[in-house]
Amino acid sequence: MSGDADGDGKLGQNELWIFNASLPLDQNMVDLGYFENQAIVYGVDPQNITISDISDDPTDNTDVDINNDGDPDDITHTDIPQHADLILLKEGHFNDENGNAWRT
Repeated sequence: MSGDADGDGKLGQNELWIFNASLPLDQNMVDLGYFENQAIVYGVDPQNITISDISDDPTDNTDVDINNDGDPDDITHTDIPQHADLILLKEGHFNDENGNAWRT
């Protein structure tokens, strides 16, 4: 996490906090050819009321509003490219040790 400019642990005016996360792919995701994810953030406002928001995929125009807050909350769908190509290259070298032009 970065962005806590004043180091107080509270999101302040004019601060932008950035969080990074990672998701390890598993074989099932690769076999499916995609994975989906979504983030939920929670915070407490100045009146000590818990607030939350759910991430949205801006490229998904279905604009599903899971929590009915007026903002779309589409799950992010990420394709994993499938390449069914297989290339096999086999090379060899014949060393005719006895000079008879035959491999034994």
